[in-house]
Amino acid sequence: MKNGKFMAEIGFDLAKNYWDKGLMSEALLEVISFGFTKMDLDIIDATVEVENEKSIQLLTRLGFIRNTELQDNLIYFYLPKQKQSV
Repeated sequence: MKNGKFMAEIGFDLAKNYWDKGLMSEALLEVISFGFTKMDLDIIDATVEVENEKSIQLLTRLGFIRNTELQDNLIYFYLPKQKQSV
């Protein structure tokens, strides 16, 4: 809990053989839905390495908001409950 909000961070990694098959999108939709409905989270966040364009695109497509600050060569994203695309 931070600032009165229930939060969790998601992380993911997928072997290159399985890229571009929609698997991570499908999995994250389920994780996001579970987090907001069953865990009653207010915010889900994620961090991505700057050069990981596919993950940046995925999080953006799923409705995550990109934080403008860059820390430790990582981009921070967050998804508030009311913005979820699931």
